[in-house]
Amino acid sequence: MLKGILLVFFGACSFGILSTFVKLAYHDGYTLGDVTGAQAFFGAVILWVLFFFQSRTSSYKAKEIKLITPRWKMVLAGTCTGLVSIFYYQCVKLVPNSVAIILLMQFIWLSILLEFIIYKKKPTGLQFLAILLVFRWNHFSQRNG
Repeated sequence: MLKGILLVFFGACSFGILSTFVKLAYHDGYTLGDVTGAQAFFGAVILWVLFFFQSRTSSYKAKEIKLITPRWKMVLAGTCTGLVSIFYYQCVKLVPNSVAIILLMQFIWLSILLEFIIYKKKPTGLQFLAILLVFRWNHFSQRNG
């Protein structure tokens, strides 16, 4: 569970840093397409480099690779990720970085709510804690920002 918390934390930090670079890119005359395309390109390059090094290890060569997830689900996941980038970068263009990050972090409670509505899965205690923390952080950011 700590691993998941840390991954969310580092993801939030990377979006915070990223918004600064996006603002600088817009200031230098780059467009939404330029910024999003560059992110996709460099992300793909990094993933291919990681794959190249991983595929050279003996433990990787010994594994039999079997596709478990259907391709359409992979395409859907990639499309959703791309749309988040596009909407987030457009938001960063129109509002201050801090507001864009706060809006982005609303996915925590919105995804839990959708999971409850669609799958009838009740939130766990940890999920309720996450929702309370997001609401509390929103409260602090509105009072101090």
